[in-house]
Amino acid sequence: MGFHFLANLRRITKNLKQMRIGEEEVLEQIARNPKKEVKELKESYKNILWRKKALILDDNAVKFRGISSFPPDIENLNNPLAFFNYFFDKELMSTILDESNLFSTEKNVSRPVDLTEQDIRQFIFHISLVHMTDVISY
Repeated sequence: MGFHFLANLRRITKNLKQMRIGEEEVLEQIARNPKKEVKELKESYKNILWRKKALILDDNAVKFRGISSFPPDIENLNNPLAFFNYFFDKELMSTILDESNLFSTEKNVSRPVDLTEQDIRQFIFHISLVHMTDVISY
């Protein structure tokens, strides 16, 4: 068995001790059906007891009590651009633009980037459509 497998097995066994499931039983379970190991172990986690008492969720305690309908002005937005413009209004775009230009000036006083609102919009659209592995890639 590989190192990662054994490390994961030890971690899982430690977490399952409260349920009185031993390492041997977990190994037998995995040996019987290795493909179901993750699913069965995740199911086992549902029964773990908290240190003081088990977590019992009452449906009324976790029921959403907020407003589930949208205001009419949001329901009338008929395309993604209108939806975007609703949340990124002129005031917010102006703030983002001012702060971006200020940062650019602070970063390099001799060559600040003079961004426009259109530049900010294009960047936001770009990062929402093209997914990169990290922020620096944009």
